[in-house]
Amino acid sequence: MMEMENTTLKRNDLTLILLAAGKGERFKSKKPKQFVYLKGKPVIAHSLVVIKKLLPFKELIIVTNPIYQKKIKRICSIYCPSLLPYLKFADGGETRQASLLNGLTISTSSTLLLHEAARPFVTVNMFKKLLLDEEPNITLGVPIPFTVLEQEEGSISKLLTRDKLFNVQLPQKFDLQKLYEAHKKAKAEGKEFSDDSSLLFYYGTPVKVIAGEQSNIKLTYSKKDGQ
Repeated sequence: MMEMENTTLKRNDLTLILLAAGKGERFKSKKPKQFVYLKGKPVIAHSLVVIKKLLPFKELIIVTNPIYQKKIKRICSIYCPSLLPYLKFADGGETRQASLLNGLTISTSSTLLLHEAARPFVTVNMFKKLLLDEEPNITLGVPIPFTVLEQEEGSISKLLTRDKLFNVQLPQKFDLQKLYEAHKKAKAEGKEFSDDSSLLFYYGTPVKVIAGEQSNIKLTYSKKDGQ
């Protein structure tokens, strides 16, 4: 019983942010890839249906272009109406980093679960692994199955140890205030990061890595591009 009560307390102080501001330029679609249909429903709906199963929590902030807010509300009303009372929106920025900072600015919890709409194969278990771990800052990761080298000016400049490398996956869990403060520093210093676990680590906060799943792929290229 005590474990359930503690979990409930955490959920009452839990914000979920779903990044959905990408333009999908590499995906080469007429509309952002989060609205392309996959297995009978929009890509973003796959994540929303999973997030619904995590209720209760304090708020769900979807970061998107303002012109798509009504569209997302409509998708929610069709596939997961129970999310509507928790739904907030933040405007997408010029970069992924700017978009998340907009979401963090309106957040009101101490714990953050961060996901992105371009990963529609996420499962409830992935989120629960993060929630049940007592570490405040965690990323999912999977081993890199191929050789990675560093290059400079078109030539190999450094050999990397593959066993020490991993491919970062979302969702991730963070101490929301620490991540917010790190984002403000990055903005002030003009530094750009493509991942929030690396941003937080850069500013001195340890981040734990736990096993992700190979199926949790990010949609980046369309099938016609051979990906």
